[in-house]
Amino acid sequence: MSTFSADRPLETTNGARRIAYKVWREVKRPFRPKVRASTSADRSLETISGGRRIAYKVLREVRRPFRKVRAWTKTSKPAASFEHLLTAGSLTFSNAVSQPSRSLKPPAEPGAAEHSGAAQQSKSVALPQSAVETKRPYLTGTGAAVEGFHPHQATVEPAGVPLVQRLVRQSCQHHGPIIEIGTLLGVTTTTMAIAKAPHQKIITVDLYCWNPWGLPPNVHEALAGQVLQYLVRTGHVERIRMDKNEFFRAYDGPSPAMVFLDAVHDYEETKKDIVWAKQVGARIIAGHDYCDEFPGVKEAVDEFGGPAELEGTVWLLK
Repeated sequence: MSTFSADRPLETTNGARRIAYKVWREVKRPFRPKVRASTSADRSLETISGGRRIAYKVLREVRRPFRKVRAWTKTSKPAASFEHLLTAGSLTFSNAVSQPSRSLKPPAEPGAAEHSGAAQQSKSVALPQSAVETKRPYLTGTGAAVEGFHPHQATVEPAGVPLVQRLVRQSCQHHGPIIEIGTLLGVTTTTMAIAKAPHQKIITVDLYCWNPWGLPPNVHEALAGQVLQYLVRTGHVERIRMDKNEFFRAYDGPSPAMVFLDAVHDYEETKKDIVWAKQVGARIIAGHDYCDEFPGVKEAVDEFGGPAELEGTVWLLK
C-alpha cells in the first residue's frame, strides 16, 4: 500500500504489470511440463507454446518502464509544474537576430534582466560578423525597416475597405483588368478579389524592393506569393515582379476597368502613376494613403482635381 497519496498514480500504473503477469501465468499453465518436439505431430505443441513466449515478451515490455521508478517520499523533489514546462524553453537573442536556444531554467525575474543579459548573450549561437555589425529590431535587407509597423497596416484600413469593394463591383461594368500598383503582401489584392466578378482578372505589380520590415526582396516576394497562392493558381490574380515605370512602358493590354495606386508615396511617383492611368484609359482611378502623413499623395491627387470620394485614406479621383 502507498504511504503517501502521491504514490497512488504509480499503483494505478503498475496495475498493468499485474494484469500482464496474470495473463502470462494463465497462458503458461497448460504447458508447465517441458515440451519437446520428437515427432512431426508434436510440432503443433511448439506452435501453441509460442503464445507463452509472446505473453512473456508483453510482460517484459510492460515491466521495463517501471524498473527504475521510485515511490514518492518527503525528501523527493517535486516534478516541474505545467507552467514551468511551458516557460522552460526560452529564446535568447544576439544583436536582435533571433537564434533559438533552449534554457533549462525558468525565466529570470524582471529585476534580474540587467544582470543576466551578458550571460545570455554569451550562450547565444555565434553569428557571422556581417550579421552583428548593425543592431536592428528587424531582419536585415535592402529596404529600410519601419519600427513598430504591424502587418495589419500592410493593407487598406477598415474604414476604406467598403469604398475599395464598391469600386471593384462598379468596375465589372467595364472591360479590361483591374490593375494594382504596389502589392506589398497581397492583402489589398485579396480584398479586391473577394469583391470582383468571376470573369475579372487582377494584375498586381511590385518590384519587392521595399517593405516596412526590411525583408530581402526574394523573401518579400515569396511571402506575397504565399498570401496570393490560391488566387494565382486559380487564375483570378496575375502577380508581376517588375518596376512600375517599366510596367507602364511595357503594358499593351486593354484599357483597365480600374487602377488602384498604392506604391511610392511621394509627389513625383504618384503623379506618374495617375498620368499613366489616364493615358491607358482607366475607367476608375483610385488609390490609398490620401492623408497628411503622405503630403506628396495629397498634392498629386489634388493637382488632378482632388478626390471625388474619400473613405479613410482611400481616394477616388474625379
